[in-house]
Order: sequence, then structure tokens, then C-alpha cells
Amino acid sequence: MPDSRPASDGPVWRLRPWVRLRWRELDGEHVLHEASSGDVHLLDAASALLLRLLAEGPRAEGGLAAELAAAAGLGAGTDARGAVRERLEALAEAGLVERRP
Repeated sequence: MPDSRPASDGPVWRLRPWVRLRWRELDGEHVLHEASSGDVHLLDAASALLLRLLAEGPRAEGGLAAELAAAAGLGAGTDARGAVRERLEALAEAGLVERRP
């Protein structure tokens, strides 16, 4: 279900509209093929989780950080937001996600 938290939870991210992903997991590594560009990406588990969440719909950065921390078994005081922002920016540079306009 898309994150409907207020904008104070940080910027909202989404998959770019034309992105079509095919997934494979091989020995703990996540390999994905983006059909519209033909690019292949190798992702860590955290980046793969972020993309799977964004495939469900746009999400606020703070909500993504909370879900990533929960999936990793980290406490509420853990700063997952910096790790999420770093991964989102890398995924944006790869042409997979964008901040929602």
C-alpha cells in the first residue's frame, strides 16, 4: 500500500514511469533487468527492498527508512534514513527511481 504520510516525512520517491523490471536472486545477490533500457543491475538486499516497495507505489523517504530498519531488525533509534537516501540517489543515478514532482 502506498505511503500516505505527510511531506514532513521527507521527499516522496517513485519508480520512473517507464521502468519495467525483471528480477532474479542469485546467491543472495539481486539481479534485475530493466526492459525499456536493456540495462542490467546488481543490487544489495536493501536496494532491492527499496525498489520492491516503490514498485507498489510512491513512498515518503522517512517511511522507506522505517520499513528498511524494520526489515533489518534495527531499533527505532537507528538512523536508516541516511542509508536510504544514499541508495535512492544511486538508484536515481541508474535511471530507476525519481523524486515525485
